[in-house]
Amino acid sequence: MATDKGWNLDNQAVGATTCGDLTTQGRSESLWDLKIDENSVNIYAHFHNEEANWGFEASGVYYTHNCIEAQTAWLAIPESQKVRAINCAQTGTWTAGPNSAAAITTDTGATLTCTVTGTVVYLSTARTTGAVGQIGTYSITVDGNLVTDTESQSALFSEYQNVSPQAVANFVRVGNLQNTTHTINYTCTFAGSGCAVFYAAGLTGGTNTPIAYSLSPVPNASTVTGKNFDPATYAQYYAEWKSLVTELQVDGLNIIPIDVNNPKIYDPNTQSQPDGIHETVAGHAAIGNYAATL
Repeated sequence: MATDKGWNLDNQAVGATTCGDLTTQGRSESLWDLKIDENSVNIYAHFHNEEANWGFEASGVYYTHNCIEAQTAWLAIPESQKVRAINCAQTGTWTAGPNSAAAITTDTGATLTCTVTGTVVYLSTARTTGAVGQIGTYSITVDGNLVTDTESQSALFSEYQNVSPQAVANFVRVGNLQNTTHTINYTCTFAGSGCAVFYAAGLTGGTNTPIAYSLSPVPNASTVTGKNFDPATYAQYYAEWKSLVTELQVDGLNIIPIDVNNPKIYDPNTQSQPDGIHETVAGHAAIGNYAATL
């Protein structure tokens, strides 16, 4: 794709197990360290390892959707419209995380107050693992109004997640707001092993100029049905990808979907390696050449 477009490619691809590896592990440049300006163009490929590791299990699907949506949004929002959590106003004790965005506290009652502008606001918090009795909880308000966790339908969010040893991004979205300045308040209601936040952002309407290409889950050969690569599980992750891309596009983010769930674009039965999962050189070329036409 870069060759077709005439781009210089900064390849930060990393072998990993979940999208959480792109936020804290440091095996590549942390996604949160990327400075997104108005001319930024990023290609984000995801979902395959999440499908393999978490399968059809409900919390795994939920965390996958939120983590990837938070990261895709980050790649499409210019610096002028977002605030790294470590730069938000603080009460209590907060420390910087392993990148330039994250703020972490073990101080119950500590707060972050982030000010953003727009008709839609985002807050990327975290889900982390922890010992029983040490799972952090937190609450969020936007302009003084409590936000409800879409998973638990509670105003009390839980840091708990059971799918990854890494901190997995959670994505909180509040829309239908007046196009004015909004105050997002995050309160660590129980610190446990730590409360973590990545960033806040506001969208002011219209189309933002940074571009984020989003690759759909790549299909497997029809003979591959083990390790959560059965058709029903793939269909679930594909639906989650379409859902998050659509939501961000409606918000005004410049997300360009690369949908390769079509044998006329990529045929896993003829263009994958013997494992039926990883693409051959010809398979990569087929996807890249198609993406370059979008």
